[in-house]
Amino acid sequence: MATGPTQPPAPELLLDLSLNQKMIVGRVDRNVTQEFIIITADKARLILRDAADDMERSTAWQTPAGILATIGVVFPTTTFQDFVGISKDVWKALFLMAAALCIFWLIRSLRRRKNSPTVEEIVNLFRAAEPLPGTLQPPAGVPGSNVPTAP
Repeated sequence: MATGPTQPPAPELLLDLSLNQKMIVGRVDRNVTQEFIIITADKARLILRDAADDMERSTAWQTPAGILATIGVVFPTTTFQDFVGISKDVWKALFLMAAALCIFWLIRSLRRRKNSPTVEEIVNLFRAAEPLPGTLQPPAGVPGSNVPTAP
């Protein structure tokens, strides 16, 4: 009773994980297509520096908000007293000025806030970067290449 050709079982692949453990792999799939982005180091530094600045700017509002929240708790819970030769009215005025400055700082930080770039947006910036003259160009036919393919 012949049922047709049978395939031999896949050979077991042993991987040494440097943890003195062995792992039996029953199947290996290959998905190794890659996309290469060729960019100069200085252009990459500029893009990454700008992205880091944008990420910092997106969270800059937290500092003035925290200070403002702390000062906001002071007013209903504190009775100002004369201290180190400064009258209680001056202390109250100093805290009011500090609160006003924090409000200004918070508004300014919120206005300057940008959305943090995602990893994909940073990669797209690398893709959009024009290569400098005299640098390596990707070969024709490569996705993202500026070199036209031959007809």
